[in-house]
Parts: sequence; structure tokens; C-alpha cells
Amino acid sequence: MGREENLMARIKRDWGQLIAAECKLSSVPEAFVAALIANESGGRLDNPPRFEPHVYKSFQAVLMGNRPSYNGLNQSQLLVALTDSKGKIDDAKLRLISSSIGLTQIMGFHVLRDNKEPEKLLEPKFNLRSCLKLIACFHEWYGLDTRNEFSAMFRTWNSGQPDGKTFDPGYVNLGLLRMNLYRGLSKDEPLG
Repeated sequence: MGREENLMARIKRDWGQLIAAECKLSSVPEAFVAALIANESGGRLDNPPRFEPHVYKSFQAVLMGNRPSYNGLNQSQLLVALTDSKGKIDDAKLRLISSSIGLTQIMGFHVLRDNKEPEKLLEPKFNLRSCLKLIACFHEWYGLDTRNEFSAMFRTWNSGQPDGKTFDPGYVNLGLLRMNLYRGLSKDEPLG
């Protein structure tokens, strides 16, 4: 087996049961979620949150009143979520909501709308549920068919827009390749 095949076999071995269980309540195919995990974290839980300075600066601008909102969060929402017991902004938490976290590297701010702590994204089950919830939003926001518009779904995940430019130009094609590899893994095949 080659490098990509080994990666997808490892993801199936380590995360296949959880992916299958979480996808049962969704129209999103297991292969898409597995490929997304491969693209974002390689299936590793030891990846630290990936800090995004531009997101941090955008949230700072909202907190200072220089911008009305960012990614749907306004100043009052951020103040509620980020103010510590001493009435100060918790910069560590601001950095965490400005970071991508966990198996699918979800931005921490996405869970604030549900009054969840961004650290919870480190839990694989919560991360996958949040991932599927966010993909359902892609359907609502952009009209994407989550059963077959995979190129647009990968682009949206990585860039925020169905026609957006991904950071890595090969991101979409690699995701599609990994989906096909995952689909090719049979339950009887050794996953080593």
C-alpha cells in the first residue's frame, strides 16, 4: 500500500466506527468525513490547535467596536463568551476561538453559538457532530447537496465559500482521492 492508502486505512481503523455512527443521522457520506479528517489532521489527536492570526485580529476589532461582527458574532456575544470572572477579556480563550481544533480542525468560534467551550472540539465525538452540523449549514447557506457536491464542500470547509480558493491548491483533489480510497476499503480488509 502507498502512503495515501495507509493513511485512509489508519483513519478507518482508528475512526471508522465513530464516523459511521455519526454519519447515520446525516446525508453526508462517511467517505467525505474520513477524507476531511485526513486533509485536516491526518487522524491525529496530538495536533495542537492551529492559530489563525487574521481571525484573532478580526475578533479584536469587533471587541474594540471597530467592526460590527465577524463570522456572525457581535461584540455583546463575544463579551459574554470571553469575559473572565474578573471582568477582563480572556486572551487565551480569544486565541482558542481563533484557532482550528481537533480531528476536522473546526474553528473554535463555531461552537460559541451553541454556548459550548471550544476545548470540547478536542473530543472526537463532539468534533464530528460539530463537523456534520457545520456541513448541514453549507446546505442551508449555499444550497450544497451534501450527498454529492464534494468539491464545493471541500472548498467551503477550507475557504469558507463553495467557489473559494483553498490555502493548498491540491486540497480538493486530495480530498476526492482520499474519499475514493476510503470507499475502496472493505470491512474484511486488514487495516494495518
